[in-house]
Amino acid sequence: MPRVFESIYPAALTLRVQSRDCCHYLYRVMQLIGWLAPQSGSEHYLYVYGWRLFVALIVIYLPCGFVLSLVLNSKLLSVSEFFVMLQTFISIFGAIAKSLNVCTLLGRLRATECLLDKLDMLLLSQADRLRVRKSVALCNRIVLVYSSVYVGYVATMFMAAIWAGKPPLMMYFVLFDWRNGAASFYIHLLFEFVMLIYAVLMGVADDTYNLLFLIIFRTHMAVLKQQLQLLRADPNKTEAQNYSQLVHCIVYHQSILRCCESIRPVISRTIFVQFVIIGSVLGLTLMTLLFVDNFWQCLPMIVSFMAILLQTFPFCYLCDLFVDDFKQLSNAVWATPWIDAEPRYKSTLRIFIQHVQRPIVFIAGGIFPISMKSNIHASLRHILTYTAKSYKSIFNITGSKVCIQRYYHTTTTESS
Repeated sequence: MPRVFESIYPAALTLRVQSRDCCHYLYRVMQLIGWLAPQSGSEHYLYVYGWRLFVALIVIYLPCGFVLSLVLNSKLLSVSEFFVMLQTFISIFGAIAKSLNVCTLLGRLRATECLLDKLDMLLLSQADRLRVRKSVALCNRIVLVYSSVYVGYVATMFMAAIWAGKPPLMMYFVLFDWRNGAASFYIHLLFEFVMLIYAVLMGVADDTYNLLFLIIFRTHMAVLKQQLQLLRADPNKTEAQNYSQLVHCIVYHQSILRCCESIRPVISRTIFVQFVIIGSVLGLTLMTLLFVDNFWQCLPMIVSFMAILLQTFPFCYLCDLFVDDFKQLSNAVWATPWIDAEPRYKSTLRIFIQHVQRPIVFIAGGIFPISMKSNIHASLRHILTYTAKSYKSIFNITGSKVCIQRYYHTTTTESS
């Protein structure tokens, strides 16, 4: 009996599964948002000329509609509504910037897939293939989790909007006004829902591709580490066979490095944009929580906070683990019984150790390394700045009210 979302489960060894299948659900999302077209058939031409035109209109109108809504409705917005619109405005501009980067460099993702196929050819045992299949299933689950959280944020926004009787963003539409009756209100909600769903699906594609590839890279690093631990472990093998096994590990390591270099420019630009906007969005989210009136307004902010953390935290954490993988790989090479090996084996091993000791560090925008330290620094600096300013303004207002009350109290006492 076929299961729903079958790709989130590890496939049997009798089925053909490759490392590139980690992007199975990711590419479905990319087809849905207009980044990838079907390969052939009438659907291909309908997709290219119809769906992509619709997608282009959404991408163009999203920022324009936000600017118009902020200008036209500035006097009608409460403080919390203004912060929500400003936060969404920054997030959508960031999503569009990241999407343009990924779309222009989509060929590098395809090239990395071809390099992953070469990595699959270096797997030696069924245990190695099973490890890759589990990682592929994990990657597809991650895409579903991200999609659920991001779409859940939009759903909670519209639940709060229906409860409040106002569209969440009050985006400007030329043809109708949401204030002209219930029909116009729900049509307006539908238009905003479609646009925001498209925006968050762009976010899913932008924020998951780097995770998926890095998980597969780490899986192959674990397989390589296991193969290194088997070097010269079999006393029945000849020196020529041991040397051939070492060369196999060197080729495996070089193939992993080529994969990382292929995808490095895409990751660098995407994470740089994310680091730039994450602090501002988190700060605005915390400021919005100070002014919410009920649970339905608070719920979207909580889900939004979770979604924002998902954009950088998992990948930065995996980057730190990836650096540790290289350290463990170096230790595994040193731990092999190479002392009594032939001179050719020793000299090759020394050169291999020098290369293994150089970890792969992804750099965001060519400025700072992608790590948990950089993530915390980029997030907390802006959060503390926004929070301090908001509390300062609140305390200034409160202090002014107290001074006015004391003044009137003193004046009344002197008069009496």
